[in-house]
Amino acid sequence: MKRLLIWAVLFVSFAMFAPVQAHAQNRHNYTVQELPLPNGGGRAWVYLPDQSAGERVPVVLIGPAGSHLIDGMTLGDGDRPEHIPYARAGFAVVSFDIPGMPTSDEGEAVVLAARQFKEGDGGVINARAALALALERFSRLDANNVFVAGHSSAATLALTLCARIENLRGCVAYAPDVDLVASVGEFGDIVEPFIPGERAFISSISPIEQVERIRSPVMIFNARDDDVVPVAAIDAYARRAEQAGVTLNRVVVARGGHYESMIDEGIPAGIAWMRAHMAVNPSQ
Repeated sequence: MKRLLIWAVLFVSFAMFAPVQAHAQNRHNYTVQELPLPNGGGRAWVYLPDQSAGERVPVVLIGPAGSHLIDGMTLGDGDRPEHIPYARAGFAVVSFDIPGMPTSDEGEAVVLAARQFKEGDGGVINARAALALALERFSRLDANNVFVAGHSSAATLALTLCARIENLRGCVAYAPDVDLVASVGEFGDIVEPFIPGERAFISSISPIEQVERIRSPVMIFNARDDDVVPVAAIDAYARRAEQAGVTLNRVVVARGGHYESMIDEGIPAGIAWMRAHMAVNPSQ
């Protein structure tokens, strides 16, 4: 009986203090809510970490990765490994569908998806709507500590958002495609007769064409052995950003490829970078 009482006391003590210890070690518990975006624009996922009473929560705005940067992408379970580390670290995560998800690789479906992607401004409209909805719905989110982040195609969008959305605290782009005219410009030439203005649109969402508009700090992460995005183009973007006066932190690792490097080293570095760039006095 005495031994059972000892174990009972130990169990209760662990149950009481484990959440505190997890919080102290930046392993927050969290909940996820799915919200409809206005005007039938799709969905937003909002991850809400636990927090102490009165504590304001910084925000990371993240689009889904995996698009061809000529069409959109909807949220799926494969996106969660790129969301959960931020929520565990105490950030609210706001993610969103990007209009123009292709239904097939047939010509008409590809053109329709590209048209919807263009009408959604490459995801910018839904990003703005998801952020506004989350800030309105959840009062503990800190509008003075909003970051944008993303991997691959979502990193391209993150750099675009950094040039379009005011008062961001910063942008973290993991392995972005930074020059869309070079990488997908030929597609614009092909579909221009079907989607007037497609060539100009691709240029308008290409990060290297918008670098002078960036007003917040930027971190760019990539691996040298990335065989998906052109590393030389990222180098050129970094030089141009620095010439434009952008506060840029470049993090380059030797190995890890396009995806694993981001999961293993990129996101932890991004979280640390965001914490270092948070506003000292969060909004009340």
